[in-house]
Amino acid sequence: MQLRPADIAKECGVSVGTVRNWCSEYAEFLSAGANPSDGNRLLNERDLEICRYIVSLRKQGMSKPQIILRLRETTFGHLDTEQPIVKPIEALQSLQEGHHDVLAPIVVSDYLIAIERRFEALEQFRQTPAPSLRDGVVMFAAGFVCALVFVLLLLALFVLRHYL
Repeated sequence: MQLRPADIAKECGVSVGTVRNWCSEYAEFLSAGANPSDGNRLLNERDLEICRYIVSLRKQGMSKPQIILRLRETTFGHLDTEQPIVKPIEALQSLQEGHHDVLAPIVVSDYLIAIERRFEALEQFRQTPAPSLRDGVVMFAAGFVCALVFVLLLLALFVLRHYL
């Protein structure tokens, strides 16, 4: 089924201009019809699913680089009708059995690349500095001092009011 950018925009709740921008920004994940040379964009159901996923990631507050990283980690195999779905285990078994077809090494290599991307994403997440315990203690101490000053001011006002 072929969809126009207006159809995608309506399904995703975004403007047609946004869909056009996504077609160029996320071209590596969309079908060739998303950026044709003749200018008539025709997208498929897989493109619609990817756009819906982009909408959900944006609602989570992800930036464009984060969305690209997430799209690289995600497979939409249940929607991919252009390539047969071959499970990595099956591909490895066919290699072990001595079948030297071309599909198995490609699938295994794609699978390994996907695993490598996931490890890179985890490594980037791990390297993101977490708030330190020291920062928490400093914030607590600052709040405590502010509360103490406030209580002392109230006490001083009470004493001044009582003696005046």
